[in-house]
Amino acid sequence: MKKYYTITVLFLLQMLAYFEMAGLISASGHIIETFGVESNKVMYLSIGAYIVGFFAPFIGNFADKYGKKLTLLISTALFIIGSFSIVVSNNFILFIISRISIGFLVSNGNAIILSYIGDIISYENRGKFFGIIRISIGIGIMLTPIYTSRIILNYGTEMLYKLYMVYAAILFIALLFIPEVKSHDNAEKIKVSDIFDILKDEVARNFVILQCLLAFSAIAIFGYLGIHILNVLGGTIIQVGYVFTIGGLGTVLASFASTILLDKLNRIKYTKFVFIATAVVVLPLSFVKISILYIFMFLFSLNFDSSWPAFQLLSSEIVPHRKSTYMSILGGSMAITNIFAAFIGQYMYSFGGLRVMSITVSMLFIIAIVIFSITVKKYENRFSQ
Repeated sequence: MKKYYTITVLFLLQMLAYFEMAGLISASGHIIETFGVESNKVMYLSIGAYIVGFFAPFIGNFADKYGKKLTLLISTALFIIGSFSIVVSNNFILFIISRISIGFLVSNGNAIILSYIGDIISYENRGKFFGIIRISIGIGIMLTPIYTSRIILNYGTEMLYKLYMVYAAILFIALLFIPEVKSHDNAEKIKVSDIFDILKDEVARNFVILQCLLAFSAIAIFGYLGIHILNVLGGTIIQVGYVFTIGGLGTVLASFASTILLDKLNRIKYTKFVFIATAVVVLPLSFVKISILYIFMFLFSLNFDSSWPAFQLLSSEIVPHRKSTYMSILGGSMAITNIFAAFIGQYMYSFGGLRVMSITVSMLFIIAIVIFSITVKKYENRFSQ
């Protein structure tokens, strides 16, 4: 019973993190207009949270040494502080700074949650629970666009973050009652050299590269799709919300499929298949009208979000003695990639719009397929089935 309570709390905590992140992305075009900032700088809204990625390996090491429950409690408290700061401020720069505090949960919470599950669930049964956590992400992505757009249009951004504060406070209390998994009190504090030592392992290094390719792809599409709909297709913020909601439905279905299939199918073949499918279905996104965009957004999300739980499950045993540290390195590499994507993305979008983004993402997934295939073939004994 305690295990199911714990999974439920982690499920809701992950959903809150994605409510905030996905809500910001879906409503970013409207929010940035209220600040009077150029639309191609839309991803600057997220940079504050991504900055935390630079410290992710150290946060992961803290979780390994002092406990994952404590780390999640601190992250949730910082989320509340950051939300409060946004409520009382009405400035573009302060918004970015406030999201640094929020980023401890949004950018790094997933790594700690997955490593926590890795400590309480065996590898053979872990796929189901990783899929359950991914379902929370899918629900957040599916519900957030409509929810966020309605709240912001009727009550303003401040009300949105007031509600986040309430949700986070409830979950902070709930976290107090989950068990603390065994911490490694004898673990030495991580140094920068330790990160490089972990990355000397070719498998660990290649999976960091794969994480970066996936992260850039997510920003390139999800980060600029809303602007494309508003500025190129002449849509409204409500239509943007519907497109992201349909995408969220694809994410939910992908999560349910992963929950059922990851512990039953060959995980290597499953990952290859969804990588290939994503490379194909991303291409039409920038070439179609809104009515057709719904279909391809669903297909893209279905395949793209099938790749995440499979990739994360395989990643969870690459450095088994330092799960939180390595998963946080992956989370940190994702956040750093997001910062890079935010800067380079504005120039790519200005140059060729979403069309350049979708073609680039397709190419990145082809590269990912090659790297993944070579790695799992070369180190077949490292990947248990």
